[in-house]
Amino acid sequence: MPLVVIAAVLFTTAILGADGERQLRYSGLILELLGVGTVVSGLLSKRQLFKKPSFWGALKEAAKAFPRWPATKNLSLIAGTGSLKFGGSARISAWHGSPTGASLEQRIGALEANLATVKQELEATSTELRSEDEAMRAQLEAERNARHEITNDLKMKLEGIGVEGLRAEAIGLVWLLVGVVFSTIPEEISKLI
Repeated sequence: MPLVVIAAVLFTTAILGADGERQLRYSGLILELLGVGTVVSGLLSKRQLFKKPSFWGALKEAAKAFPRWPATKNLSLIAGTGSLKFGGSARISAWHGSPTGASLEQRIGALEANLATVKQELEATSTELRSEDEAMRAQLEAERNARHEITNDLKMKLEGIGVEGLRAEAIGLVWLLVGVVFSTIPEEISKLI
């Protein structure tokens, strides 16, 4: 591709009727401009990839940072709100006692009632722990998915910088190199041709 462009530039300048040295100078200028244009195009695409402002946008933002002349008086109102939240949970257990001097059946009845209370509390605690575990697992999965998406996005951006722009930058470098050579030593090259 770069060689085709170089040949096309040389052919175009030859059609314009320039002699050997002028043809090489014009070709060199055109190739230098193409090389610089390719580099500028790569820089612009990298700015867009990272959502950075254009050159003019960056200048406008920098100009906004300077204080205005004459200085204007600003009155600032500062307000704020705050909130404080406390949370927790509590559980009350009712134990069944037996009066002093109670019969064996009364004492077994109290023990059965207490055992039923322990069983209910255990089931409630187990259910609560399961629901907290499920919520925590769902939250961890959501965080894992978000991290995976961010990692993939960063990978795509890094590949865009490092790999995709290499071909265009190499072509721009070839055009710039040939353009510099044609512009710098056109007499020597025209004698060789």
